[in-house]
Amino acid sequence: QLAITLIAKHQLNSRQALAFLLLADNVARQTASGPPSEPLRLLVTGPGGTGKSRIFEAWTEFHKEIHRPEEFRLTAPTGVVASDIGGCTIHSEAALCVARKNLLARTAGGSKIREALEARFAMLKTLVVDEIYFMSAKDISILSENCSIAKGNAEHVFGG
Repeated sequence: QLAITLIAKHQLNSRQALAFLLLADNVARQTASGPPSEPLRLLVTGPGGTGKSRIFEAWTEFHKEIHRPEEFRLTAPTGVVASDIGGCTIHSEAALCVARKNLLARTAGGSKIREALEARFAMLKTLVVDEIYFMSAKDISILSENCSIAKGNAEHVFGG
């Protein structure tokens, strides 16, 4: 019922509603008892003005309504876009500018950075990167590595 209400409230068209429902279904499967569900990796594309931000607004509200806002994060490669969607930069969120050797270093500085990253990702289940096409393949690879470090799951892409 909540999903239908939010689709109407945010005036999502059929394609936007499908993207919204895919996430809502994945969240429901994550919270259900039983074996863990596979991670959802969803690419929402379209030129400017097609309503991607409406989907993000609906997803944000959905997580607030189910009392799980800490499980959802909106990010973008640039500060302007991050601000426009009410998020933060992916570089700050996932420590993309920190060298992997520093993140894994057994020094006080390395531990502090890693602990901060782990704390940000502790409850996180859904990470949205708006305008991901502004990121290089190297940045996406570093994002995957850092997510794996933060989640303590190096065996899976983006930490599982």
